[in-house]
Amino acid sequence: MVTVAGDTVTPEDHARQVYARAGTPKRLVIIEGTTHYRAQDECRVELADEIASWCDRQLATDAGADAGAEEHVMRAKTTAA
Repeated sequence: MVTVAGDTVTPEDHARQVYARAGTPKRLVIIEGTTHYRAQDECRVELADEIASWCDRQLATDAGADAGAEEHVMRAKTTAA
């Protein structure tokens, strides 16, 4: 799950509530230093890497093993306007 810190469109606490109720394996990525609408442009490559890396780890884990829960904070790269 991906959320933006301080997001006013989709509040971060909503994402945290959904994340808390989700089963494992799961990962919460919190993007700081950007907005809801700018996050995809500013973090496109990093988010793609995060998602691919998480999927790779899950596929490498034994099907019956519980990979647990993870949380990661990512800092947005600001782009020139």
